[in-house]
Amino acid sequence: MATQKGHVELAREYLDHGRHQKLFRLLTDTTDYFRVEYNDIIAVEDTHYLITGYEREGRAGLEDPKYWVKKAIELDTGRRVIMKLSFYENFVSRIGNQEIIFFRSPQKEARVLRQARDNPHFMHGVSVRDSVGNLLRIVDRIPGPTLGGYLHKFSENHKTFFEENLPDVLRRLIKAYRAMGFLHSLREVHGDIRRDHIIVDSRDGLFKWIDFDYNYRHGESIFGIDLFEMGCLLTTVVARGFPALYDLVHKYPDIRDRLELDDMNILYKNRVANLKKIYPYIPDRLNLILLRFSAGAEIFYDTTEELVSDMEEALEDLS
Repeated sequence: MATQKGHVELAREYLDHGRHQKLFRLLTDTTDYFRVEYNDIIAVEDTHYLITGYEREGRAGLEDPKYWVKKAIELDTGRRVIMKLSFYENFVSRIGNQEIIFFRSPQKEARVLRQARDNPHFMHGVSVRDSVGNLLRIVDRIPGPTLGGYLHKFSENHKTFFEENLPDVLRRLIKAYRAMGFLHSLREVHGDIRRDHIIVDSRDGLFKWIDFDYNYRHGESIFGIDLFEMGCLLTTVVARGFPALYDLVHKYPDIRDRLELDDMNILYKNRVANLKKIYPYIPDRLNLILLRFSAGAEIFYDTTEELVSDMEEALEDLS
């Protein structure tokens, strides 16, 4: 293993001289993640990482910096990784008539990394502690776009996408949902299911779940939030994007006359759940799944297995 001086020399090979001229710092305490900057070397458990930047996360067309999620290079191997520093927050979100407390838990994400280390549909990595005990997650980078970016590449009209591309997308989504069922069998939740938390791996085409640090205080239904978010994600996939009413009125001027309140999404009141009223070629079995996540729903899914089973049956109508 290289000495401290040796690691500085290794780091120089990756230095972007055009952007960052500052000297290297060796840090062992990552408590203040804002202080961890470009060209810092983080030493944790006898391994050294060069910080090369931080990740951003897209939401609603904007990109928010995630200063606690660093891009890094493992200096002994040259492997590029993501280093997630300890960050805690909590907030209250209203879902229907309920207020749900969400919070970040590095410990929970570390558990998922350990429990799902052999599952190909999850991001992989290890957890380590810095010199003062902060829990870091060192995660392998997954090459490829997010599911949202992947769907965006299909530029043809919706009917063509539905007939030619959706069957394959749904097959892969079903496998990813089955993997989420595996996580639920361990009494763990994802906590923040959405299209940007699936990466479409460019090496094998698998849909892979990322970011497991969110958790929530649940009532009787531990998996209820995950299931509703999976339904919202399925609706987004079938619609090839957010079926937001304010966007649809530009394409379909009479859409307001076709829709009722019961046709809207149970979580997002400005999104349509009853997609058959927009795209009449959607088969009944697929649309009935989407209606389970509408404001007019009277029957809901209790388990991921129930949802996956219905999706597999609905796929038969698309093949």
